[in-house]
Amino acid sequence: MAQAQIIEGTGEELIELLHQQPKERFRLIKLENGRPFQTYDGALAQATTRTPEEVAAARARLIQASPPPRELPEGKTLEDVVMGKWPGDETDEQIFEALRKLS
Repeated sequence: MAQAQIIEGTGEELIELLHQQPKERFRLIKLENGRPFQTYDGALAQATTRTPEEVAAARARLIQASPPPRELPEGKTLEDVVMGKWPGDETDEQIFEALRKLS
């Protein structure tokens, strides 16, 4: 995987800089509200050092943003509505085998 290079600047500055570069592929990430770019290591460190209050607040935001769960049909279990309903023509045994290989 290629190493990321972070270049900051105004839109005009970045356009000028890109015009000077050879024909390569670039990924432009717009940072909202002046938030600094966060690396994976930085995000992991931030996530693993949160206080219990920060974890609870994040969980509350996630639940608020999630659609409400759908009710199961009368007399059905989750297994009843999932098993045998794969989108392809795979058998349950093929799915179980694929899952076994992944674990």
